[in-house]
Amino acid sequence: MRKMAGHDSRRWLHFALAAAPVAACHGAEARDSVARAATSVTSSPTARAEVSASSAIASAPLVISNRAPGQFVLQTNASLSLATRADIEDKKPDGTWVPEKDLDGGRGFHLVDSCSAAVPRCRTFSAGEQFDLAAWTGSSCSSQCAAPCPTDRFRPGIHRLVLHACNASDPSYDSEPFEMPASARELWRWRASEGVQSGQVFRLEPLVDDKLNEGPPNYISGFGVSKDSGQPLSSGLLVEIAAWLRSKDGFVSYEVHERCMQGHLVGLLLALATPRAEPRTAEIALNLACNSAFITVSDARGRVTLVSHFDPSWATVVSIARRALPLDAELAGLHESPSNLPANFD
Repeated sequence: MRKMAGHDSRRWLHFALAAAPVAACHGAEARDSVARAATSVTSSPTARAEVSASSAIASAPLVISNRAPGQFVLQTNASLSLATRADIEDKKPDGTWVPEKDLDGGRGFHLVDSCSAAVPRCRTFSAGEQFDLAAWTGSSCSSQCAAPCPTDRFRPGIHRLVLHACNASDPSYDSEPFEMPASARELWRWRASEGVQSGQVFRLEPLVDDKLNEGPPNYISGFGVSKDSGQPLSSGLLVEIAAWLRSKDGFVSYEVHERCMQGHLVGLLLALATPRAEPRTAEIALNLACNSAFITVSDARGRVTLVSHFDPSWATVVSIARRALPLDAELAGLHESPSNLPANFD
């Protein structure tokens, strides 16, 4: 197997990037879809290359998938013993890779699936095992399990995950590079759009500060759910919502502190694909009077809510809300955005 340049003891491994927002293949599903495609292809050079790629994935001792930036899933095709201390490496302008040194307050990034368990030095995986890592948040101090600190910084750019064998003489395993977006707000939008399976829409009551950490069924990102207002979202609207969340030009790219009224409140609850047994959701509370979206997703630290402002895409959001709740007279009467901040000042 080809080795990464500059890493003589590392093996290059397939790193599946499932970027499609709806009905995306993940982990084993992705490999199954490749295998199914391989059974129906012809003997053309392209077809043979596809079969060869599928075989390479199946024969690799370790397959690393990235459901969204920093959300890693491991699939072992052989018994492996890996060190629990891993590295997130940053690609520099000159092409070199440098480990991030200050993750989780210097404790580093670890091969764990939660923040509650003790971390052993090594972990042994059986062939056929799947492991969903506690995600990298994209930040430094609060990278995985630690709380934010005064020097916490978000780390945009090109990165890769490096896993080390427990025996130092054995190879390390590099993922393919992945892009961490420009801000934590954008990352939260990407994660809320990844693997959307189904969803519901609600009308909401105003946010109560002490309920910000409250979730479904009675709250969406801390906003109370109006009784009997829930409606299922069509597959077409789910596609539009995911595309809107991933739109770089649909949101204000800088920090905004607006003081405005809460009004025309709409909630979205999206069910996301997950390799774990427990369900995974994204909550989105839309304040159409303030052009703000409170987006809540969970990671190893628990529920985390970040606020994005959608001034540039207000018309898109209102159109989605109206079609999701076609009998809502209040939404039908909205005609003009209350503010008009640009996406950026370039």
